[in-house]
Amino acid sequence: EGWFVVEAEQDPKANPPLRMAQVGYKELMRVMTAADYTVETQGFPA
Repeated sequence: EGWFVVEAEQDPKANPPLRMAQVGYKELMRVMTAADYTVETQGFPA
């Protein structure tokens, strides 16, 4: 249990930030699911 933090420095002209965020999110979801983690995407339960 815990947090996963992803950070990457890149040239925004060569790698548009929105597109790279989408690619990173998709890959993070893929590896977390493959590792059998449950990923909360709607905030923390009350």
